[in-house]
Amino acid sequence: MVRSQGGQTLEVAPTAPAPQNPGPGASDDNTRVIPAIPPTDQVLVLPQASTDFLGKWGGHLALTNHYGNVEPPADAIVSLMFGQREGRVVLATTVLGSSDTQILDYHADTDGPRAVKLELTGVDINTRPPLRHVEKLSLALASDNQIRCHKLVDIYVAGIRDPLLEAEYEGTLHTLTRREDRMLGEEVLRRGGVPRLRIEEGNPPPE
Repeated sequence: MVRSQGGQTLEVAPTAPAPQNPGPGASDDNTRVIPAIPPTDQVLVLPQASTDFLGKWGGHLALTNHYGNVEPPADAIVSLMFGQREGRVVLATTVLGSSDTQILDYHADTDGPRAVKLELTGVDINTRPPLRHVEKLSLALASDNQIRCHKLVDIYVAGIRDPLLEAEYEGTLHTLTRREDRMLGEEVLRRGGVPRLRIEEGNPPPE
């Protein structure tokens, strides 16, 4: 999910984007995708989350506010996959970023059954001094089969307390069909995102 783009923001995708070959009888039109997460996959467990989160969700968020000397991107891609294991909602996602991005920390939590929060911290080692990214996603189930999504991005220079850039994005996510899922993954690739980390419960953040 984390991608360093113009204004050094991050992006999330359900899996590392790759060509998809639907099995026999699979539709490529408006069929909603309910993900099957293999039992061997490690995931982030969200015990309080509603099963209404189940599925692949995605969309574009629009920049609504920012300050700082760096111009952030006008939009951000968000795509997440929620599945179910042993009666609990789980989140499996991949962090996408430039080859110079390192992920320092990540965690997800619930704020009641209809709200999920995901936070990522990364560093861009290609800059001098390195830039630290802190990105927070707030997801809230809406009554119209959508997720309201708010994304806050803070970028810091080492040794400086105040952020170099703060940007806010807002928008709605909808459940993705197979075609939409594929197209969103292709768009992430066109923007230069490469898999940097699979978020897995039980695995410590990279050094």
